[in-house]
Amino acid sequence: MIRSAQEVGNHPWVGARLQKKEAAMNAVTGFFLTILLAFSPGLAGAWVADNRHHVDFVSETVFEVVGRPGSGGQEFWCAAGDFARRALGAGAAQRVYLVRGPAPAQTRNWNRAVLFSLVPPQGADLSTMQTLSVDRVGDNLNVTMAQSYCVGNKVHDF
Repeated sequence: MIRSAQEVGNHPWVGARLQKKEAAMNAVTGFFLTILLAFSPGLAGAWVADNRHHVDFVSETVFEVVGRPGSGGQEFWCAAGDFARRALGAGAAQRVYLVRGPAPAQTRNWNRAVLFSLVPPQGADLSTMQTLSVDRVGDNLNVTMAQSYCVGNKVHDF
């Protein structure tokens, strides 16, 4: 006669069933955690701009906007301004500086990314340029202007 829950678990037939259920639950839990991390940029370490460009920190002051197929200056500046405003809390007049033009990404396996910072890059020409170029180190826009390139460029989830 079985007298306790521990004895139930030790019973050969019941114990084997419990082990199978536990293994199945662990597999399901692992699967859902994997899905959660894959689709939760905040948990995976990346931030996603309104235009669905991923933004990752490269250092304490430099962040990388990872391009998507067909990305140009407008998309890169949009993501940089959006990140500076919404993620970093930068003020509307804060300048966003281009640190490095298009090159392979440093934070993920992708072939095109641009580096930005809220701190001016050393030795760069910092004359204000109202351009969408992402080729000249030191080019800069204020956060509001950079973020304005997101207008009509926002990706909605339905």
